[in-house]
This record gives sequence, C-alpha cells and structure tokens, in this order.
Amino acid sequence: MLIRKIIKDKNQTFTNFRILQNRVAFTFCQVPLSFLFFEHESNKYTLFLFQLNIANPTTGAQKSFVIDDERKIRIFYDKRMSQEVQADALGDEFKGYVLKIMGGNDKQGFPMKQGVLLPSRVRLLLSKGHSCYRPRRTGERKRKSVRGCIVGSLSLVVVKKGDQEIPGLTDVTVPRRLGPKRASKIRKLFNLTKEDDVRQYVIRREIEKNGKKFTKAPKIQRLVTPVRLQRKRALMADKKKRAEASREAAAEYAKLLAKRVKEQKERPNQLLITVYSNLTLKINVKLRDEYSQIQSIKKAIPKTNTNETKAHDKESVSIISPEPVAISPESLEKDLKTYKSLSEQVIDETNIKKVGSQSTALVRGVSNALVTRDDDKYVPPNVLVKRAAPRTPKPKWHAPWKLMRVISGHIGWVRSIAVDSSNEWFATGSADRTIKIWDMASGTLKVSLTGHISAVRGIAISDRHPYLFSVGEDKMVIRHYHGHLSGIYAVDIHPTLDLLVTAGRDCTARVWDMRTRQAAHVLAGHQGTIASVKTQATDPQIITGSHDSTVRLWDLAAGKTISTLTHHKKSVRSLTVHPLESSFASASPDNIKRFSLPDGKFLFNYSGHKAVVNTVSVNQDDVMFSGGDNGSMHFWDWKSGYNFQTMETIVQPGSLDAEAGIFASTFDKTGLRLLTCEADKTIKIYKEDELATPESHPIQWKPTIY
Repeated sequence: MLIRKIIKDKNQTFTNFRILQNRVAFTFCQVPLSFLFFEHESNKYTLFLFQLNIANPTTGAQKSFVIDDERKIRIFYDKRMSQEVQADALGDEFKGYVLKIMGGNDKQGFPMKQGVLLPSRVRLLLSKGHSCYRPRRTGERKRKSVRGCIVGSLSLVVVKKGDQEIPGLTDVTVPRRLGPKRASKIRKLFNLTKEDDVRQYVIRREIEKNGKKFTKAPKIQRLVTPVRLQRKRALMADKKKRAEASREAAAEYAKLLAKRVKEQKERPNQLLITVYSNLTLKINVKLRDEYSQIQSIKKAIPKTNTNETKAHDKESVSIISPEPVAISPESLEKDLKTYKSLSEQVIDETNIKKVGSQSTALVRGVSNALVTRDDDKYVPPNVLVKRAAPRTPKPKWHAPWKLMRVISGHIGWVRSIAVDSSNEWFATGSADRTIKIWDMASGTLKVSLTGHISAVRGIAISDRHPYLFSVGEDKMVIRHYHGHLSGIYAVDIHPTLDLLVTAGRDCTARVWDMRTRQAAHVLAGHQGTIASVKTQATDPQIITGSHDSTVRLWDLAAGKTISTLTHHKKSVRSLTVHPLESSFASASPDNIKRFSLPDGKFLFNYSGHKAVVNTVSVNQDDVMFSGGDNGSMHFWDWKSGYNFQTMETIVQPGSLDAEAGIFASTFDKTGLRLLTCEADKTIKIYKEDELATPESHPIQWKPTIY
C-alpha cells in the first residue's frame, strides 16, 4: 500500500493503490489529521509509506516490505495485473529478481469490482451488463458480494530469483500446504486445460509410517475418468429402463382406467331403464289415487254426450294404465326428466306438511298437486296449516373419558398420528423430523424412522398395502412423490383405490397413484392453505378444508369441485367423517359444523368451544372429540350436539404453560381409546370411565327450540 502523507495545516493527503481496468493506479483522498500522529519541530514535512506483499512459491514463504521512497515504486505505474516487473529499482537486495503483479480476489474468493472505491467487501444489487452479475434461474436479480478495488498492499510473486538471498523470503522453507481437491479448482490454480492431467499437479504430503517415508496425494473430487464415464453411462441406462417401465405401467393403468370408465358409462343405461319403469308405475298409482274422486264425481254427472264421454274415459284410462312402449337409449334421459317433473306436479311428498299440535306457527302449503293429504284428511292447496317447531333431539348418554397413559419420546411438537388397521400399533410424526412407531397395548417405542428434513405434518397408514406415508414441510411425500410447491400439511389414503391425496400450503390438493407415483389430479380452487383432507369410498370421495374459510367436495373422476361450503367465517383447520353415517364435521376457530353427504347440506352447529379448534375426531358410538389450541378438550354427542364433558389437558412437568395445545387426535379402530398429540411433546391416551353410570353422571339437558 503506497501512502503519500503530506501534512499541511491539519490536513493530510495520502495515496492508495486502486485496481482500475486491471491497472495499478493511485487515488488521492483527504482525511483528518487525527488519522496519524507526528511529532516534528517543523510544521511541514512529507512521509512516503509503500507496502509490498511478496510471496515465493518455491519455498512457500511470504514477506511484507515497506518502501519509503516514491521513486522506487515508479516501476509499477500503469502496469496490469499478471505483468512481470524487474525489481532492481527496489534496492540492492532485489537485484536480478523478477516480480509478477497479482490480485483480483480476496482470501475468500470474492471478485474485485471496478468502481467500488472501498478496501473491504460490499453487497451490490447488480443488473445485466455489469461485471460479477449472476442472476437466479428465475431471472430475478440478487445481491452479490464483491471486493472493492482499493487494496491495502500490492501482492507480488517471485518469478525469478536474484543474486542475493532475501532474509525471510528465500532462505526459509515453509511446509507445503494442501491445495484444492476439486479438479476444476486445480485447473484454475495452475491454469490448466481439460487436456492436461490434473493428477500430476496435486500437492502431495510427506508421510512417515513404520520408519518409511512416502508421499500421499489427496483424492481428487469430480475427476472425469474412463471409469466415471462408464459408471455414468450405466446409471443413465438404468434410469432409461426405469422410465420405460414407468411409462408402460402408466399406459397399462390408463387402459384399465378407460375400461372401467366405459363400464361405468354403460351401466347407467340399464339403471335408468329400471328407474324409468319404477317411476312410471309410481306415477300411475298416484294418478289413480288422485283421480279416484274425480271418477266417482263423473259417474254422478248426467251423460250429455256419450261419444265425448267415452273418448274422455279412454284418454283417462290410457293415462292411468299406459301400454308398454319401446324405449330408445337416446331419449331415455329426456323422458326421465319429463316424468320426474310430472311426478312433482302430481304429488310431492317432500312438500306435504303435517298438522302438529306443538306449535301455533302457520305456513302456507306449497304443493302443486290437485289435493294434498294430511294424515287421513285432504287439505286443498294454498291453505294455511300448522307447522311443528323443530326441537333438539334428546342426547344419548355417554360415559365420561379419563386419562389413561402419557407417552414421551419426541423432542418436538407432535403434529400427526395414525393407527394401524390391526389396532396393534400407531405412528406419530413430530417437529423433530422423526416418525415413531408405538405399541398400542403397552405404549412402548418400537422403532424410529428418519428421512424428513423438516417437521412431519401428516401420517397415513394404508389398510390394503404395507405402506406408511408421511408428509411434511419439506415439500415432498416420502417414497418420493414430488410436485407440491410448498409445505404439505395433510395426507389421506383412499379406502378402496390405490390413491393417495395430499394437500398443503400451495392451496392445492394432489391425487397420487401409488403404483406409478404420478399425480393423477391437481385439485385447484382454494385460495388459502389446505389444512385437512379426507377421503371416502362414496361420492364425494375427497373433502378438503382450507384457511380460506371454505370446505370443498370434489369429484374424484373429473378432478373438479362438486360444491363449495361457505358456512364458516374463519379458517377451517380440521375435518372428520363419521365411520358409519353419511355425514362429516368441520372445525374452525369460531365453531364446529356438521354436514350431510353427498349433497353437503348443513345439519347442525356445535357451539361452546371457545378456542382455536385444531382437531376433531368421531368414533362409532357417536362420540365426537374436539381439541383446542389452548389445551381445552370437549366431548360431544354427534347427533344432538350436546357437550357432555369438558376438561383441560395437563402439561407435563418441565414444559411451558404455553405448550398446552392439542394438534391432532384420533380414535383407535375399536373407538374405545382416544389418542391426542400435544405441544408438550407427548402423546396422551384416554379411555371411558368403566365405573360411570347414568345415575352417577346424569345428562344435564333440557329440550329447546332452535
């Protein structure tokens, strides 16, 4: 570093080396007097300091020299990097030496940026056209760390040794250090081409073993050799074979799927014919019942025109007892719609309003039939009748639940759980990136599984295959199913088909084929993270709940939405399907709602759980459990919505009170055990109290009108 310091009236000027267009230049800067302290009788003097860092590759030594004469450094003016300079002007000890100007990068390899007048490193947001510019693959710019072109010392390398020895530079031998191991780095260090043999330039170490000295070369990384090329060709051939096998399996599956679709299309024609005939018979019976009084009235009317009456009778008889007609498949659906509309006009059983004695509310009949039947009475249409007020059904008695066992073993939040079909073991996934298999009877740990690099958010165990599927925030499904663009939060397996459904933070649910590991459908439509997904054998075969406050019912064959339920006002965080009934429940921070299947009709609202409900589960005995983010636990009667038990989870010793949340829950296959995954890193098992009776724990319920 050449510093020219001239002190005049508390001002000081010094000169730095600056690498400008690969040349050595000088920069004059003004700095305060406090930068250096001088003591001299005169008020004005000049001091030159010029630092050279000279390295000797033959000995491995390097030394710094300070030159205080400006005339000696003129040999470096307007010289480019990598140029050689005669060093005789530096002094008598440098006579005969030839030095080479080096530079360009700092010790960490950050390149110098021209125009950055700094001696240190800086991060710049560069654009295309600048040096050191390297964009992302998506084209987005990113900040680049570059080295300023102000150097503190000029780096030189001894190319030719002179007449005299320089103390500390040429008379000292430093042990050789290990060089780079990667082949590309070695080529760059020694300026080699691809035709040069890199193995000849590796820095070898001297090793003494059993009294014998020998040299050892490090293993070169990424070295292209004939053996490596042969192995790469073999790997590519194996990859092609696997791809071909996957394509053949996919083609075979597509043929089988097309065959099944064709059978499904042919089956409704026969079904429509059966429905058509049954509906025709039903309409004829209803017409006969409705027109029975008209026929009796017509007999009492005097016959004025015999021919017209006979024609009308024939027409009436033809309506009531039609002759069999050949049905063409093309007009089958059209005729079916016609008969459906006719049946609704003749008699609509769903619009018959029975007279009740519990309520005085009046409702106007809406049936379009000629007459409507109310018990044994005929009520004309558009007549005000009494309607019974709906009442809440009496709840079924359930025994209270109590804590049975606490299982510890995870070191992170337990986020997911699944029970095997044999009911002998269950699996849990945690934020510690592990999956643990536990014995159901004893609660002991059987095995721990690793493979995820982030939290495990979902687990599913196949009832038809010996597979366990897990999903997490690392954007993939183990046994690798790649496709999601962000973390995966939920997974479920179809009960009758070899299909796997996953959903997550990318607002999509993906249907995977287990045999080909290919995505069969991408179910898009949600506007927020999908927190829960459920599958069933009947339509709708896929149900998803999202943070956009909606629940969607999906058509698996078409991959489209059947209906969207918008009853929730906040994010839907959990779903549960009743194992015996055609209904399901969805949970959100505001309340829990129950819907019917397959139409998605709203049935009931479970209100009273004042917390963010993270999980809901239901068993065969109509016991529904809901777990909150604050550790609250509610047990409900499925049909009546009666909350028969409320309790709080107990945080394990050593955990914070804030770690009282319940993340996941499930009943075992018998429905007699409840398993919960909690934030205190434990799994808790609950069971019913065997000593409880309806007398000891009566139902605190009164009939209400809703």
